Amino acid sequence: MRTTISALAIVTALTLGVIWGLKAPFAPPGPGPDTGQVVVVEPGDTLWSIAKEHYPNRDPRPVVDRMTAQLGGRSAIWPGERITLP
Repeated sequence: MRTTISALAIVTALTLGVIWGLKAPFAPPGPGPDTGQVVVVEPGDTLWSIAKEHYPNRDPRPVVDRMTAQLGGRSAIWPGERITLP
């Protein structure tokens, strides 16, 4: 009985480790302090620079992907354009 419980504990720990390990790199950015905030594009801004400025502690790639999706798949932005942060 003790061996069964120990084996179950090991399998559970390994399963949770794999799940957490796989989830972390692919998780989209969660809500941040700027969620829903509208940004007006300034000359020289890019989606990347906007993502880095408003989500400094996160991987900017998922944020850029979400902004690109909001823009209908385009990544070009123009000064004066209004973009809602994801």
